[in-house]
Amino acid sequence: MFRSCGIALHGMRSLSKLVVSLCVGIAIDSCRYVVNGDMLSVHTTIWQTLKDRVRLTNMGNSGFVESITIKHLLTQTTGYANAGLLVTASLKGQDMSRLLDIVFNEPIISKPGTHFTYSNASAFILSAFIQELTGETLYSFAQRALFAPLRIERHSWGRFGKYTAGATALSLLSQDLHKLGKLVLQRGIWGEKQVVSTAFMEKMVEPHVRLGGEMTIEHALSPTGYGFLIWLNRGGYYISGAGGQYIIIRPDKGRVISILGNERNVTPLLECIESVL
Repeated sequence: MFRSCGIALHGMRSLSKLVVSLCVGIAIDSCRYVVNGDMLSVHTTIWQTLKDRVRLTNMGNSGFVESITIKHLLTQTTGYANAGLLVTASLKGQDMSRLLDIVFNEPIISKPGTHFTYSNASAFILSAFIQELTGETLYSFAQRALFAPLRIERHSWGRFGKYTAGATALSLLSQDLHKLGKLVLQRGIWGEKQVVSTAFMEKMVEPHVRLGGEMTIEHALSPTGYGFLIWLNRGGYYISGAGGQYIIIRPDKGRVISILGNERNVTPLLECIESVL
């Protein structure tokens, strides 16, 4: 948390992933970027753009990394099994300039698109991809293409090495966090401007991954699926961050709820959320 003139910026933790998804949508919508001879889309493979920035030593990954698409990253179906990849505890003592090497050499155990594992790795890879593709950091891209239209004027975003962290470390004012939820509710429209296309927003909240069984923990936000870096449930969709951070979007009620908790035990908070949904 940062303070200036008595107004606090709040660290967003995994709520940062929402901005990654929205920025990817804006980049695709712009029709400005060509990869491998084709216009950028969710089906674009990312390895051609990143391979010169990675020292791949785990050759068992070579066939997999070449087939990873933006959609695999957005839906957390890259093929990793390690859900702790790039969490804060795992970064202690790491050479932050080598994180892209570390991520791409982490064992990929499943063909991309076939196995869901929630982690910080996908959003970080997308951040690196956006930077290498556009020539500007994800943070710079977000300031220009997303924050400016929403009049989000105070912010910061930490880095992992030379890349914007992506999965975490974004800091915003609480009211500006709420704007991001409203943008999702309004299907990418802010005022009279279509900031993110309706087509991308619709794809963003589709159940690209269906969850159930052992993945389901019964509470107010029990996930039924996963979209583009966003959880889906029976009432709508949400983004969550460690310690009780939530943006909850309920299209059926035209409602957005933003919560910036900092609790070890979020059960009482979830019970409170259930009472207002």
